[in-house]
Amino acid sequence: MTRKEPAPETARIRTVEPVRDPLREQQRRCQQLGQTAGNDAGCLRVWAETRDRFLGRAPTPA
Repeated sequence: MTRKEPAPETARIRTVEPVRDPLREQQRRCQQLGQTAGNDAGCLRVWAETRDRFLGRAPTPA
């Protein structure tokens, strides 16, 4: 008597779409500016928002 083993179930892989984060995109822009980012009003605003998000505070009004 031969006994057949059941075929192993194949694992289903679910793809995860990356979430678009505008803050992250602005952080990258500031990173590419290098030292000039320290004088860029947009980068200063992005860094303030990043700090607030990290500390769990409500964003400061602009």
